[in-house]
Amino acid sequence: MQRETAPLDNVRTGDHFRTLVTGLKPATTYRYFAFARNSSGFARGAPVEFTTPARLTVSSTEGGTVVMPGIGEFFYPTPGDVVVSAVVTDPNYYFWCWQGTAAAKIQDINLPNTTVFVDGDDTLTAAFLKKTVVLPDDRGPASCRCTEFSTSQYWVLGGPAHELDAALNHVYDITGVSPGGRPPLPGTSLAEDSLPVANERWWPTDVLWGSDRSGLLLPDGLCPSVHVWVSGYMRTRVSVQMTWHPAEGIVSEIFTEGMPYEPVLENVEPAPLAPPHLVQEFTLDDGWHHSTYTWELSPGVEIVTFNIRGRIVVDTLIVDTCTVMPVWSDIIHVDDNALSDPGPNDISISDPLECGTPQRPFDSIQEGIDFATDGALVLVHDGRYTEIIDLSGKAITVAAQWLVDPNILGPSIIDSLGFGPVVRMTSGEGHNCLLSGFTILGNREPNRPTVSCNGSGALISHCAVCGNMSLGDLGATVVCMASETKFINCTLTGNRTGPGSAVFWFVDSPNVRVLNTIVWGNDGPAMAVLSGSAPRVYYGDIEGGWPGAGILDLSPHFADPGRWDDQGTRDDLTDDLWVPGDYHLRSSHGRLNTRVGAWLLDEVDSPGIDAGHPESVWLRELQAHGSRANAGLYGGTPQASKSRPQVLVNTGLLHPARDIFPASKYDNDHSEEADSMGAKGTFELWQESGARYVTVDIHVRGLLPNTPYRVYFDKNGITPLVVSTAGPSMYMGLLYTDDLGMATWAYAAAPGDWAPGVYAWSVYINKIVWDGDKLVVNSTVLISDNLEFELQE
Repeated sequence: MQRETAPLDNVRTGDHFRTLVTGLKPATTYRYFAFARNSSGFARGAPVEFTTPARLTVSSTEGGTVVMPGIGEFFYPTPGDVVVSAVVTDPNYYFWCWQGTAAAKIQDINLPNTTVFVDGDDTLTAAFLKKTVVLPDDRGPASCRCTEFSTSQYWVLGGPAHELDAALNHVYDITGVSPGGRPPLPGTSLAEDSLPVANERWWPTDVLWGSDRSGLLLPDGLCPSVHVWVSGYMRTRVSVQMTWHPAEGIVSEIFTEGMPYEPVLENVEPAPLAPPHLVQEFTLDDGWHHSTYTWELSPGVEIVTFNIRGRIVVDTLIVDTCTVMPVWSDIIHVDDNALSDPGPNDISISDPLECGTPQRPFDSIQEGIDFATDGALVLVHDGRYTEIIDLSGKAITVAAQWLVDPNILGPSIIDSLGFGPVVRMTSGEGHNCLLSGFTILGNREPNRPTVSCNGSGALISHCAVCGNMSLGDLGATVVCMASETKFINCTLTGNRTGPGSAVFWFVDSPNVRVLNTIVWGNDGPAMAVLSGSAPRVYYGDIEGGWPGAGILDLSPHFADPGRWDDQGTRDDLTDDLWVPGDYHLRSSHGRLNTRVGAWLLDEVDSPGIDAGHPESVWLRELQAHGSRANAGLYGGTPQASKSRPQVLVNTGLLHPARDIFPASKYDNDHSEEADSMGAKGTFELWQESGARYVTVDIHVRGLLPNTPYRVYFDKNGITPLVVSTAGPSMYMGLLYTDDLGMATWAYAAAPGDWAPGVYAWSVYINKIVWDGDKLVVNSTVLISDNLEFELQE
């Protein structure tokens, strides 16, 4: 875009002049030049570049303030880390979290003293929660409040002369309220559906209708947005209490025609299993009304939003959420080895009286799906089912028995015997369609995927997709086209893809989510985006890496990875046989062997243990579980491998390489570039109490966005300013930055990796540049402090 300033008259050769340009974007590079015109002709000066400062707008909710850098607008000439510090000013409050567009650039939004990377035009708000014990309007606390994975939030909207923004961003903590509660998860907020009419505030400031209350009048609606705990198999229950009064005697023109004089809950997202149900309503002594609504959502939910409308004034709003085990409208049993089955393990020979009961189960999964109505569970007993399935657009749950009944250890296997797709979701399945707990294998169709999602919003959780071979040009393992499918705690391994294809193929599916999932040991790239924006992939283990929070690129150490038997013909892939594996993660503190029904101890620990999303439900994992879900097929279930107790033994910083070894080979154009971008990082060193294991977590920022970097370890450590102490270094893997130039990387060392002894490692982060297939630059841009620890026998 090109703009011209207003011309200046009567400027002579050699004169100095100034002009003011407004409306430029912060942290943006512009080119400008001056030109002159007179009767003799036209002349233009040489172009000059300048970059506008980055802007950070800082604010605070009630109960505290920001002392560094303060409250207001702050400008920074170059991108970089800025120290921010929030303090409590009212003893009835405590710091909750950082919010705003800059919150994504903070390492830990839950810490009041931290740093934020400023590189654009961002807002940052310090949010404080009020500790409140007396809630007069908490008349029917949700039955699940104070359970392990519940949240509670309490908004007070009434009161004279409120500031609109302060009220809408204000949320109270009701932890102290009997029977208790849990603080809201970061990100929870309250907003208007649209601006009030004529930008007026709609708090009637007079005493209303003979009571001591006042409230918030929003003709266009109120929109709570509540972050909840995530589960691939447990439902989310929402309970809403509201104290309100009909807006009687208030000018009706501000309301939509036909709007009732009572609350209306609408636009609930995700779509609930059933519409919100009014479970309680009564009139208080002061004439105001108290209503309680509840509804349930299918698994896989992260954020719950809804809209409150009506010709009403709202004083208080209380929202409770929790995770609960599902209750289905009907349970349809599928068992191909039932006593009543005349042809066990053969779906072509069926019980003529089969009807889906425990005594007369169907012997085919597809028969159960066809029979099921919305809201039903198709419970598939352990065993092998030689078929392909189609979810047919139904709002049902199709689940393996081991995921529902912890006494069942064996898998439920869908083996297509060479046909594909093995699983088809192409009939507009919504968020209430679930497929959980299966081993999916057998596809040998060259150009058909194993799992086909087209226009689908279903959830696939706790599934293993393995032993599939699609070697054609379109031979992806999982294809998502125009879909919003969610993959939670899945494992994809041992799959063979065609040339130019990948295990996951995404086509116009930016709203697909891949969470807590392991993609490892396949022939072909893990993921590819053919068109549209990339989906959200976060927390898990992806071979080759992938941009996203919590993504590892480390061997998951399966108990048995499975393999292809080439039948003595190495050059002929088509006759290879798949030998199934065991995808429990190895653990020195306990891994379940389902064949013998016993917990075994391994010599190594999988990095996938405790690698799930921090807000994923880990309730069903057995002790020791680390209070965090594992990645992969068994994460968050009773079959999850056990964690090793760890303590934090060392922390430190990653510094620009040119600062550690100035005037050396590390002080070059590439390290200068990284330094100018504010590149830096931190590390944490965790060690088991017995000192047999060590885990390194690295966090970096200020690097180039969406770029791979190489990570090296110098096992001898370094001495700053003494370049002779650098190296030799060992290549450990790739680190991928996200859109903001930030990344997290982890490494786990165990006995056998290193000899016993005392170590002082240092970490090197190297920029890489390729010319075709030739590496032309491998330049260190960040170097850590020494990571000091001891490994014992």
